Amino acid sequence: MAHPSLPLQRLSPKARMGIEMAVRGVLAAQGADAPRRRALRRQRLGAVLTAATTVPFYRGLHGSAGAPADVADEEDLWDVPAASKAELLAAGEDARVREGARREELQRGETSGSTGPALSFFATVEEALKMSGNLAWGWRQAGVGAADRGLLLAAPYLVAFERPGWVFAAPDASPEWILDQFEALRPTVLIGSTESIALLARDVARAGVDASQVRRLFPFGQTLSDPLRDMMLEGFAPRPNDLYGSQEAGWLGVECDEGWGLHVPDTSVVVQVARLGRPDTPADPGEPGEVIVTSLLRRTTPFIRYRIGDVAALDTEACACGRDTPRLTKLEGRVQDFLLSTDGRLVSPGVIATQVAYGRPGIEDHRIVQDAPDRVTVFLVAPKGLPDEEALRIREDLRRHLGRVEVSVRLLDRIPRDPSGKRRRVFRAFDETTAT
Repeated sequence: MAHPSLPLQRLSPKARMGIEMAVRGVLAAQGADAPRRRALRRQRLGAVLTAATTVPFYRGLHGSAGAPADVADEEDLWDVPAASKAELLAAGEDARVREGARREELQRGETSGSTGPALSFFATVEEALKMSGNLAWGWRQAGVGAADRGLLLAAPYLVAFERPGWVFAAPDASPEWILDQFEALRPTVLIGSTESIALLARDVARAGVDASQVRRLFPFGQTLSDPLRDMMLEGFAPRPNDLYGSQEAGWLGVECDEGWGLHVPDTSVVVQVARLGRPDTPADPGEPGEVIVTSLLRRTTPFIRYRIGDVAALDTEACACGRDTPRLTKLEGRVQDFLLSTDGRLVSPGVIATQVAYGRPGIEDHRIVQDAPDRVTVFLVAPKGLPDEEALRIREDLRRHLGRVEVSVRLLDRIPRDPSGKRRRVFRAFDETTAT
């Protein structure tokens, strides 16, 4: 999900130095005690809201007064209207950029487009370096050092971090090529999309390749479900440290070794969790809801109470690791990845994928698409074919969760990745608010 805001090219020594300084700044800020972090959050939030008064989209959303005058800290943000990707897209690119900014001097980025049209955004060089520093901080925070060798998997923007001792594997790289690179490099660290690491683990185990040197796994971009975690552990010894973020706001959470959730870098972003379908109402602690973020590092194209479309829960209790930052738990994927039952319930994609595909060794890949409220298509890669009774069981499993829906099962030779490097295994092709 998160990405360096710099163009997709290998970094120059000057840029690397800038990112290293930014990483140190993020580490210093996050290493401060709670009162100092709170003061820094308030300072940065005030600066972001002030900058928003010069951005046409937010000036219109917040009213003629511009930034809400009574917002002193993140608790007051609940009174600020939430904004969606669709609204920002409809406003147009010019409306999303601070007035007076010289476009030719800005860094341009955009979302992956894996869930619809890509959203463009802009940043000054300083902002871009801070966002890239935030990205590298996630790895540093979880233990990556200068001596590590890294294999960067599937996410296109990771090419920017390729350097001696680090190899980038593009989304369309063949499994054979990736396995060859793994054997030649003998990486100590794997960073990339969740599924790409899980599939490499499967290939490593099947080929009997020695992977004892791998000491850190950093999956991101897709929900780290129990089945995918189990796949990783088939080929690699270390427990994966989940990373969660968005291209718009950077890292939103980094899992600690205790595994109690993902710690929010709270001097870089404010993360709120709202009741599903009610973006202005806080969810209860531990209750899964809609993730809403405010970037404290972006001012040229601000993201204020931005609905990223994910579902998670927020826990503010102390963690066993000793950190006192809020933690995101129960990451269940995107709202749009939840399927809609005939009685109006949203059903978790993890539940659906586990029920249909996992535990059936003849199925090597799958994609489940709810085309309409009463129609689901299941695409499967099953090299040895699928017995009729298995297809019938899959239909029955889906109907058990979704109700009386029509289920089509189709066999494919291969399910391609999205250009973003992600693979949406389960999703809904319509908005539940328009379903009739």
